[in-house]
Parts: sequence; structure tokens; C-alpha cells
Amino acid sequence: MPIMIRQCKTKAGYEALPVDKDTGKWDQERRLDFKAIARSLGTEGYEVLDAGPLLVVKRSDISESTIYPTGRLMIKTDDEAKAKATAERIYKSLGLEP
Repeated sequence: MPIMIRQCKTKAGYEALPVDKDTGKWDQERRLDFKAIARSLGTEGYEVLDAGPLLVVKRSDISESTIYPTGRLMIKTDDEAKAKATAERIYKSLGLEP
């Protein structure tokens, strides 16, 4: 699944969106199973904070990121390459590999 990376509107980080390879569009109707994701990410060494409708994840090799139910990520970094690498690692862990 391809990833669209773009600077966040507030310029405080980057946003990553998993897009459909055929349409190039983000599936805003997708809903991730946060309980399963939190367990899975925990076993992969991520620190996971369940913040209600969001998950905040940290790990030494990625930028702190917020996961939304649709698969959208908000990544705290001002480095686009680091944002892309972070998104790829998280999406791989979520089974949404690019």
C-alpha cells in the first residue's frame, strides 16, 4: 500500500496516509482495531498510550506518532525523510505495508 506524506497544516510535523494503490486515494472509512494494534505494537517494543480515539506510539527508532482509527498518522518531526521512515515502520507493524 503506497503512503502519502505531507506536512501537517500547523507545520508541527508530518501526516502520513495509506492510500489505495489503484485509486491513489485514502480510505477514510477504514477502522483499525486499536485493541489488537496496541497488543501487537507492544510485543514489537513500541510504547503505546491509549488516548481514547487515538493511539500514541513511541520507540527509539521512530518519531513519536499518533495513530488515528482510519490509519492516518501524525508524526512529530520536522524531517520529511524521518517521517517517511517512521510511517513505513509503523504501517509494516500494522500490516499495512507500502
